[in-house]
Amino acid sequence: MKKYVSYMILAIFLSSCATPTLGPFSVGKPYGGSAPYGEGIHPGIDFDISTGTPIIAVSDGNVVYIREIQGPENGIFVNVWHSGDFRSLYGHLSKVFVMNGQMLERGQLIGLSGASNNYGRIDHQHLHFGLCKPGQDCINYSNSYDP
Repeated sequence: MKKYVSYMILAIFLSSCATPTLGPFSVGKPYGGSAPYGEGIHPGIDFDISTGTPIIAVSDGNVVYIREIQGPENGIFVNVWHSGDFRSLYGHLSKVFVMNGQMLERGQLIGLSGASNNYGRIDHQHLHFGLCKPGQDCINYSNSYDP
């Protein structure tokens, strides 16, 4: 439990000093809200932003995977490993400008936001952003996304 609390404090700190996009934006689905997949808990934050909004790295790190997903959770997902033993996930992107293995600096352009058809909303324009510790599933749609 103590480790979980420290990761939550880290997530709150990072989200208060660095966001994956430059504002203004609103939170469409908060962390911990209900979700129709996984364990029924939303594992990240959905920022309601228009398709094509630039998405930036929240901290220095290394791109560990880029994966395109088809279906209701469609889009391109980018996972970045950061020092300090955490990862960040950027989901439902429409375009990416990084490659696997690439080192990123905080504020560097990762890609452009996109849309998905989740939560019964067709063309739900947003960015799914998650922070997670090693071994934790950043998406919670399926364990197959966790390298």
